[in-house]
Amino acid sequence: MNIQKIRFNVDNLRPFIKAGVPVTIKDSAFKGLKFTIGKSKMAFTFDKRVSGRKGSALTFSMRAVVGPHNAVNYKEAREWAAELKRLCEAGIDPREDEAGRKLLGLPPLLVNRSKSSGANPVLLMDDAVKVFFSKKTYLKATTLHSLARNINEGFDPSWLKLDIREISPAMIAARFAERHRGGSRASSWNMLYAYSNIWNTNKKLFKDTEGNKILGQCPILEARQIIREEYGIKRHKPKRMVVKNHQLGRFLAELDRMTEGSGHKVWYTEEGVPLPFVAMTILLTKLSLFTGLRFNEARFLKWAYVDLEEGYFQLPGSIRRPKKDGDALFGDFDKNGKVHLNLDEHDFDFQGTKNGESHFVPMSTYVWALLRELHANRGDNPFVFSSTKDPGRPIKRHISVFQFIQCLGFDYSPHAARRTFASIANDVGIGYRDIKEMLNHVSESDVTSGYIVPGFNPTKNRHNFQKVCDHILAKHAQYLGNQAKATDRYDQETIANELARFVATLGLTPKEAVKILRTIAKNQNAKAA
Repeated sequence: MNIQKIRFNVDNLRPFIKAGVPVTIKDSAFKGLKFTIGKSKMAFTFDKRVSGRKGSALTFSMRAVVGPHNAVNYKEAREWAAELKRLCEAGIDPREDEAGRKLLGLPPLLVNRSKSSGANPVLLMDDAVKVFFSKKTYLKATTLHSLARNINEGFDPSWLKLDIREISPAMIAARFAERHRGGSRASSWNMLYAYSNIWNTNKKLFKDTEGNKILGQCPILEARQIIREEYGIKRHKPKRMVVKNHQLGRFLAELDRMTEGSGHKVWYTEEGVPLPFVAMTILLTKLSLFTGLRFNEARFLKWAYVDLEEGYFQLPGSIRRPKKDGDALFGDFDKNGKVHLNLDEHDFDFQGTKNGESHFVPMSTYVWALLRELHANRGDNPFVFSSTKDPGRPIKRHISVFQFIQCLGFDYSPHAARRTFASIANDVGIGYRDIKEMLNHVSESDVTSGYIVPGFNPTKNRHNFQKVCDHILAKHAQYLGNQAKATDRYDQETIANELARFVATLGLTPKEAVKILRTIAKNQNAKAA
């Protein structure tokens, strides 16, 4: 990694932050203070040896916070480093001092709560949970909420007042089996995940008076073995839902029916007009199908991210919001022993793509037309898929609509649209690396990749998105054609008139249209042969 030395100030640091290239910068005005830009995060570090103690210098770290106009909190970092320097020069290891641990974001020194003065320190489960959330404030609100739910629903309430080491693998396995057989299969596995996270987080932090870690191997490994051998429970891979190739035409036709007022009556007003949340959810589903977007990425898509003139939209890699510190995040346990987190609806807003990289999506003809129509009727809501009841907010996740789609005979979930998109892309011959780029999956990074700017030509992949679009629309047209044949809805004259009108809308003469159709038929025959 490149190392440079400059005087820290807003103007000197801004170019490095804006470039985003990994680099370490030393502060010429404060010895030992550094600012490091990594692939996924930025941090200040301070190197200092404790006076009177042997060994090399200690390295302390502090998360960098970047504000508007790429301004970083370098003044706060200098004050932080100055306080650490004062402690070190006084012969105090900040990690062994209450004030120093607070500066470093570490939990208080573990108090010996045992009646016997010679016993090991006690770490109660409720304290371990508090420490866990105090160290995980960087996680997204959805992840934090999920972890809290796994603890509240999965942990036995009696565990909270036990030393974490007293909760044996057998106790964990018994609790797991109870919940698994009670129907909570997914959440029982999630409970093991939450427990493992709590244990491993605290294991790194707490030591006894001799400097040894008080927590050993996580009991979840042994608990899993008991679950398999004694309870006979094995984890099965979750079903990977996808709309199959032969179902694509009917799938899109059913979505159209639900927005045209010809679907199930429960979704419509007395006048036969689709309920607004149903229509918006179906349009969102279509966008996910034709672009491969994750459901939440599509749900929080804003008009500010959309360029209808050039025909693409951009999802930001990260949206910086002030993080809650540990004390503000953790709302303690309620009277029933349940974890309460101080999270509001804005904490669950889109905070950037999953891999932290900006995602440019060129529009196919279908998506372009869909977004133009939505834009013409957008109103004042900044979101493309807006809530009809709460101005200024995106549409909510209406599970009932997805359950209805499943009742129509499709293996469907919000993520199934993304999986279907990727499967179509593979089926129509798009290369693996291109599919990764279209899905915004993490790719191998090296020095060269740091010089390739994705936004340089945001529409370069349009032909690949169009291939997926054409495949879906071809299946849709084939399905509608089969339906028309089955019902004997069209005669030769009607077909001729509709074809003539359609050819005219394309700006073609009948002769030109026939020539194109002959070429298509020739290509299809060649493929069939």
